[in-house]
Amino acid sequence: EAGGRIFYASDVDPEGDGEEHGTFITPEPFDGATKDDLRPFGLKEDELWRSKLSLIAGTDGNPGDAMDLFLGTSTKTQIIPLEDRKAPLWNYANELRARGFSIDYKGYSNCFRVNMKQQKENVTREDFEALKTTDVSEQGLATSVNLGCIDFYPSSSGKKNCCEYLAHHFSDVRRSADSPHSTTDDYIMKRCICLCDDDNDLEMAMACGTVFLP
Repeated sequence: EAGGRIFYASDVDPEGDGEEHGTFITPEPFDGATKDDLRPFGLKEDELWRSKLSLIAGTDGNPGDAMDLFLGTSTKTQIIPLEDRKAPLWNYANELRARGFSIDYKGYSNCFRVNMKQQKENVTREDFEALKTTDVSEQGLATSVNLGCIDFYPSSSGKKNCCEYLAHHFSDVRRSADSPHSTTDDYIMKRCICLCDDDNDLEMAMACGTVFLP
């Protein structure tokens, strides 16, 4: 939701053990599917990107992450309670909880959400609106609004930053954790297109050269 994880599809060698391809995916048949549509493939996570975000998000959100649940590599019983998570992202989430906000965190490894519809009577609309404009940069965080919810995530994440990272990845310009490659918005403008549908896509949409709205 906030550009927290990146996965790449890869061809699977039917005679290999598949470990280098990450998780093995076998598509389900559907009407109109071609042979290529149903061909098994590997799904490999970009560990460099995930490691970069862990400086702010830590790793306590990883067990029970929604993507891992989908892939079958984790279960809901492994989810670490919010009060036991340690990292700047979760420290701020616990701070908001102590102030009376209800926090949506289960299934998220690199972000959490404050949903107005989930708040109790002690949190007013004014409290929620004020939270939207709260500066969280000192905590190393950024925010965006999506479907009436406020998302909090590492400032190095976000959909625009994810686009920038992917543009370099697919241009064979690799960034290491010790020596990140500096770029300008012009780089994204020339190399990225995006599909968007809500407020939290605006920063990404304004940076990309071509934007599609369904």
